[in-house]
Amino acid sequence: MLRPSQRVTVTPGARADYWSATDTATASPWASLAVTLTPSTVLHAGAGPYRQFPELEQVQGIWGGGVALRPETARHLDAGLEQRLPLDLSLQATCFARRESDLMWRRGAEPRLLPDATVQLGRGEAPWVNALSGDTRGVELVLRRDAPAGLSGWIGYAYGRYRQTDRDTGEAFWADYDQRHALSLFGHYRFTNRTAIGVKLRAGSNYPIVGYIGEQPARADAPPLFGGGPALFYALATQRNTLRLPAYRRIDVRIDRTMTWSRLRLTLFAEVANVLDRENMRNVPYGVDRAGRVYGPLDSLLPIVPSAGVLIEF
Repeated sequence: MLRPSQRVTVTPGARADYWSATDTATASPWASLAVTLTPSTVLHAGAGPYRQFPELEQVQGIWGGGVALRPETARHLDAGLEQRLPLDLSLQATCFARRESDLMWRRGAEPRLLPDATVQLGRGEAPWVNALSGDTRGVELVLRRDAPAGLSGWIGYAYGRYRQTDRDTGEAFWADYDQRHALSLFGHYRFTNRTAIGVKLRAGSNYPIVGYIGEQPARADAPPLFGGGPALFYALATQRNTLRLPAYRRIDVRIDRTMTWSRLRLTLFAEVANVLDRENMRNVPYGVDRAGRVYGPLDSLLPIVPSAGVLIEF
């Protein structure tokens, strides 16, 4: 840690790694900066490259790409302001940018529709290769309250865009984990020193439906589905990750009651996950017929789940 002045702190560092599966060594230097602008305002910044070696199954598995695989690399930069406010509040705003290279992908493993309207089934033997590069940009806002009694918690919002490109073919698409909007809220209210309630809300515009999947065009004479439900199947498309999962929303509630005897601390709790029983969706492996129709690319996530328990500390 370096202190050029009373207001400025610089923290440099470095990490060295070695992966015997590919006989590869890497070095990752990084640095962070903190500047106290006023007694209640602090500027933060950081930069550095980060590397991820291929998994053993990506090197030597049935789809293994061999020892020539290179580590995935991400060069990250972020800068933000933290402002302390009255009533034990703090506000933090952060902008970030990341450039990635040598990302792993099994090119050709997913079925797709070719420009001439013929169906190309996925290659089951397609190996892992360092195929993709990626760029992501975004901003995060967090309003937080830390208080020993009463209400504490945070509200966080993030906006981002994550685009990937196949360096050999030039094909570009939204990344599997591209999510434009994400909102998280956590509140913890302490009624007494023994009883508290916590509420957590998570919402997001959600990720792409992974693959070359598009909407199935309906025939003009086709009757509507009974009850007005969703389409029974999708269709293969020429472009990847063009459709999105439905927006994600989930609320969890937890109540704690603590009792203490001598050196024994007993906490009773009751929790309900997804208290509104909202049906959120996820990507799952899907089936494709020779006409290019896609079956079952989505499945539901956690339903409403109540639980209760006892925590004993001594």
